[in-house]
Amino acid sequence: MEKQEQQKVSRLVFVLIPFQGHINPMLQLATILYAKGFSITIIHPQFNSPNSSNHPEFTFIPISDNLPKSQVSAGDLFGIVSALNKNCEGPLTECIQEMLKAEDPHDRISCIVYDSTMCFSQSVADHLKLPGICVRTSPAATMLAFAVFPGLHEQGYISFLESMSLDRVSDLLSLMLKELAASMKKITTDGVLELRAAIADSVKKCSALIVNTVDFLEQEALTKVEELFSASAFTIASIDEKELLETAWGLANCEKPFLWVVRPGLEVLANDAVGGFWSHCGWNSTLESICEGVPMLCKPFFWDQNLNMRYVCDVWNVGLELEEFEGGTIKKAIKRLMVDTEGKEMRKKAIHLKEKVELPLKEGGSCYNSLNDLAKKILSF
Repeated sequence: MEKQEQQKVSRLVFVLIPFQGHINPMLQLATILYAKGFSITIIHPQFNSPNSSNHPEFTFIPISDNLPKSQVSAGDLFGIVSALNKNCEGPLTECIQEMLKAEDPHDRISCIVYDSTMCFSQSVADHLKLPGICVRTSPAATMLAFAVFPGLHEQGYISFLESMSLDRVSDLLSLMLKELAASMKKITTDGVLELRAAIADSVKKCSALIVNTVDFLEQEALTKVEELFSASAFTIASIDEKELLETAWGLANCEKPFLWVVRPGLEVLANDAVGGFWSHCGWNSTLESICEGVPMLCKPFFWDQNLNMRYVCDVWNVGLELEEFEGGTIKKAIKRLMVDTEGKEMRKKAIHLKEKVELPLKEGGSCYNSLNDLAKKILSF
């Protein structure tokens, strides 16, 4: 009997950034692609390493990041991201070179799939002559902020604020992005500008761009992203002690039962008893709330969370903004969401939005088809 030829397998190398709000969607994507027959290797910095025991089907490889303890303890987000992009390029190159030397012809590396903030990965992919796929774990609209800063014109990027005066975009999207730009200018430094230009450059060079969204939720923003980038288509939140106490008293005085989740890993929104979700509006939390049909009480803190809040409150109309941490204000907001007619209407809209989101995920839906198209594209490399 002739020996049956071993089936060829394509291996995908995922490069993670060590922030939980980014790690989770990257591992979810890896799980989906594993189910489609791809082998998965996860390369990650040593700082805040993911728990490999949760995914025994993947190969996990840590690489040196040389992050100073002082920088990590200070919580300097952009400093950490900049340092990772400078410190990890050499170790990642060496790691993948070793993989290529030991490569099984039946388990070849097809491409590098990297978090968009680990933008040096595209340079590594180009150097090793491998395709690079960029993954944006935040909403599509945040991609448009890459063209906001001065200095990008010299590199051939369009200022989005200028383009909005030339192209037809909705007043609301325009307002949301101007607010995002204004908030980012408060933390603008040469290092931040350099990093954002590098991210934009990597998106321009990648073989494909994956955005963690649903097309009808961000149709206008996705259209602009495709125009600007010509691509195939730490959430950080903290409150001080005073705000924590005001939150506790506001919840207690609203005379409504509540569940306060103070540690990660508890998915409770699918429970029918949940009538509202108080959130910082991280993108992962926002998508989960939409998928479960739960209206939101929004108190954003940082970066895209304000933009996500605008989506929830002003575009989809399935949530309320909590403007300040004060017991009386919190009590009133909870009453509006949980008792008043306004909140009841929001719950109806949230359930309707959930039903709309389910359609693209079913066989033949846009998300379902996009994942199949992605698998075909990877196999074509």
